[in-house]
Amino acid sequence: MQKYWFKSKSFGWGWTPCSREGWIVTIGFIVALIALSYFMRGELESGKATNFLIYEFGLIALLILIAYKTGEKPTWNWGKKKEKPIINKEKEE
Repeated sequence: MQKYWFKSKSFGWGWTPCSREGWIVTIGFIVALIALSYFMRGELESGKATNFLIYEFGLIALLILIAYKTGEKPTWNWGKKKEKPIINKEKEE
């Protein structure tokens, strides 16, 4: 049994961190986005955000790739699966 870093979300499509490694990757992603916006603030203030968007989409693609490789198979979920009730076919006497 493989230990997943990311589990499938209960509602919708995607992943959520479920282990220490998954949380480290997620926090690292957030820190990288904050650092990127800090170091590229000059371009953002001047209205030239093209390079920022390219780097941002690269970070997002990297996060998705890591979650895909280390997480559960992504599926569209509509909440927790309900078990069907067991119906006793024998007549009660």
